[in-house]
Amino acid sequence: MPSLQQLDLDGNTLGDSGAKALAGALHSTPNLRELRLSGNGLGDVGAEALAAVLRSTPALQLLDLAENALGPAGALAGALPSAPALRALRLNSNGLGAAGAAALAGALPSMPDLRTLVLADNGLGDAGAEALAGALCSVPTMELLNLGNSALGDVGAEAMARALPSAPGLKELYLYGNRVGGGAEARLRSAWGGREGYLSF
Repeated sequence: MPSLQQLDLDGNTLGDSGAKALAGALHSTPNLRELRLSGNGLGDVGAEALAAVLRSTPALQLLDLAENALGPAGALAGALPSAPALRALRLNSNGLGAAGAAALAGALPSMPDLRTLVLADNGLGDAGAEALAGALCSVPTMELLNLGNSALGDVGAEAMARALPSAPGLKELYLYGNRVGGGAEARLRSAWGGREGYLSF
């Protein structure tokens, strides 16, 4: 299937076995640009299978793996440098935790065109937010970052506030459903300043 450019299999309950079978088929799709696999019950094994897919689809621009069970997904994060054209990565509701956030932060410098990163509902915590904040400067193209419902507190919010000057292209930052106090919120709003866009608590 060398001409395949888009594949949408959202909500098909593929499971890890289905992901492995799919990964085998996608090795022959070098022109694939969009892959949507949200809500498919993918776990660690599925993440490893998809890591192999990333290594054979260098043109991939959108990867949607929301609402699975990838966990920290170190294998997937380790393969992201093989997808330098990636512009949108959606990993919300996957149980990534702080370890997953740290793994992703390590991969961000190799995705210079990334514009959208959705990590809501992942229990990233302050440590995860700090890791991501430290890597924002390496992705100047980032326009949207969603960390809603991610167990962030004041420490994570203030880390984001310190990172904002190094992310001038960021237009949408979602922090709803976290435990951010008034002082940290005020400092983040001050750092956001008058930039055009949307800051959500």
